[in-house]
Amino acid sequence: MHFELTVNTANIVENYATLTRSESLLPLVGDKAKLQHYAATTPIVDMVRFSPAQLDADALIGLLRPLTPRLYSIASSQAEVESEVHITVGVVRYDIEGRARAGGASSFLADRVEEEGEVRVFIEHNDNFRLPANPETPVIMIGPVPALRRSVPLCSSVRRTRHRVKTGCSSVTRTLPKISSIRLSGSAT
Repeated sequence: MHFELTVNTANIVENYATLTRSESLLPLVGDKAKLQHYAATTPIVDMVRFSPAQLDADALIGLLRPLTPRLYSIASSQAEVESEVHITVGVVRYDIEGRARAGGASSFLADRVEEEGEVRVFIEHNDNFRLPANPETPVIMIGPVPALRRSVPLCSSVRRTRHRVKTGCSSVTRTLPKISSIRLSGSAT
C-alpha cells in the first residue's frame, strides 16, 4: 500500500500533535483557523521535520491517508497509435513559504521515471464524452484551453475528418519532454 505524503490535512496535524504531544502543534488543535492554515502551508514531511518525535513506522503510517490514484486524460487516438496510450501531464510545481514543492505523481513522472521505465496504470472508461456517430456532424468545443489541449484524442479524430481546429490541438504544452516512452503495466479494460 502507498500513502499520501504531499498533502497535509487538519486531521493529520491534530492526530500527529496528540500522538506526539508536540508543544508546537498542540496549541493549534484548539484553534481551527490556525490548524487549517498550518495544514495548508506545511507539508507532512515538514511537520515531522519541525516537530520531531519518536514514532514507530506503524504509528506514522496510521496517521497517513492511502494514496489516491491520479487521473490523467489519454492524449492519443487508438486509431493513430494502436496499442500505445499517451498521456499529457502538467507537472505541478509550487512554493510554500519560500520552499519549492512538487506534485507527488506529476513530479514522479517528470523527474524520477527513467526512459523505458515502468509505471502501473489502469484505464477508467468514460461514457459521458464522445463524438457524434455521424462524422459529418459539426462539433464545436468550448472550454478552457488546457482542457482542450488534453483532448488530443479528439483532436486526432477531428483532423482525420478534415474539420478545422482553432485552439487546443495545435500544440500540447507542459508535456514531459525528457521521457520518450514509459512502459505502462496494468489492465487496459
